[in-house]
Amino acid sequence: MMFSVGSPPPMRFSRVVGLARKEWAEQANGSMWFLTLGLLLFLLGWTQTSSLFLNGQADLLEYFDVLPFLFAVFMPAFTMRLFAEEYRLGTFDLLAAQPVSDAELVAGKFLAALGGLGATLLGGHALLLPLVFLGRPDVQAIEVSFVGAAFLGAFFSALGLWASAATRSQAIALLTGFLFCFAFVGLGPASRYVAGPVGDTLAFLGVDRHFDAFRRGVIDARDVLYFVSGTAAALAGAYSAVAGRRWR
Repeated sequence: MMFSVGSPPPMRFSRVVGLARKEWAEQANGSMWFLTLGLLLFLLGWTQTSSLFLNGQADLLEYFDVLPFLFAVFMPAFTMRLFAEEYRLGTFDLLAAQPVSDAELVAGKFLAALGGLGATLLGGHALLLPLVFLGRPDVQAIEVSFVGAAFLGAFFSALGLWASAATRSQAIALLTGFLFCFAFVGLGPASRYVAGPVGDTLAFLGVDRHFDAFRRGVIDARDVLYFVSGTAAALAGAYSAVAGRRWR
């Protein structure tokens, strides 16, 4: 296959996976990632367990009600070190000197970030077991809700990665990522106080409207497009930050 002069080389999936595996290995050698994951799973589990025993409801409504806010806090925590730590330690220059494109760098880091999301969703599925024994939950609707949670988590992970790619401070990356994510969480409630087209626009931009459909067990192509396009835009922002850092 021929490529025009100046065109970027094709992304190689093997390099993306290799970068992700490097990150996963570093996470396995530390404790912060596991502490973050454990705290997130504990908060989600406590919310659902308290609802189950207090209200006697065999569903995961409370779980998915608090999920956007907790994801807004914890997804940036999973991503804050991915680029910022490389900048701080000076290892980004070594990484940039390797035969790896900026797109592969961003894709590899993003795939690594999805590890925390995948572990969270897997832990959430464990909550289905007591529901099956204690009642008759609508498993199909719950699985659709988990699909929405995957889209939401990927979007917030991409926003967190963008924040990490823009700074060498993990603390600033965490705060910026949280502000990015919380802005999309807060747009829906804020739209209720604004009338007319502006309020409609805020409601559309917020994650509430699009995640609510998944929580009702409905997959709408418009909501899928919202999360996919938002994730792509955030990854494009991360790519621009990394490209600018490489040539600085």
